[in-house]
Amino acid sequence: MHASIPRTPSRLRQALLLTSLLATLVGCTPVGPDYRAPTPEVPANWIEADAIVPGSDQEGLRTWWRASQDPLLDQLVDQTLAHNQDLDIALARLRQARAERVQIAAAALPEVSIGVAGEAARGSKALDSQPGGQARTWHLGFDASWEPDLFGATRRAVEAADAGIQALAEDRGALQVSLVAEVVSYYAGLRTAQQRLLIAQDNIRTQAEAERLAEQAQRSGLGTLADVTQARAEREMAEAHPPPA
Repeated sequence: MHASIPRTPSRLRQALLLTSLLATLVGCTPVGPDYRAPTPEVPANWIEADAIVPGSDQEGLRTWWRASQDPLLDQLVDQTLAHNQDLDIALARLRQARAERVQIAAAALPEVSIGVAGEAARGSKALDSQPGGQARTWHLGFDASWEPDLFGATRRAVEAADAGIQALAEDRGALQVSLVAEVVSYYAGLRTAQQRLLIAQDNIRTQAEAERLAEQAQRSGLGTLADVTQARAEREMAEAHPPPA
């Protein structure tokens, strides 16, 4: 007695072959080599911003200008960071890049759509075969589709979007550092000029007092006219030369 082996239908074989082929393609390596970020050469004591531990002494690097303990400088820096148009534009670009990244990543997810439709029907009371009244009918529709990322195009697009977001974030951080440094530099120059002006004014007062003492000494017979003339010339010279900027 011979047992017969059932043959697989041709359509079933084709479906199995197609499923195996899709599984192989899905597991393939995406197009192009993997990106490897270059390792920059930095000093041994270099500290990354992300590596700063909150509450540690290194946290002061984020707000280094506050070490001067000048409320006016803190206010100027805060206003600059809050109202600078270039910084606002950089933030808007960063947000836009993040939104585009979400859209790109959504291409790898299944698309699901649900629809609801309703219809109402009213029967005539004049017909004996159909009772009068109104009837409502609701229809619920559901549809789902998914396109496999066979060659890794979506994954590469997501990686590119992540790199773009990181670049924009670094550009915004660099712009913020540049703005703070510029404000602090101008403020330090202002404070230096004010201090030099105070020193010059104090020097003028000292020269004026020396002139007054020289005149008093001359009237008392303890000094000469030459001493008064020299003291007056030094005072006038101090008044004529403003402090260096």
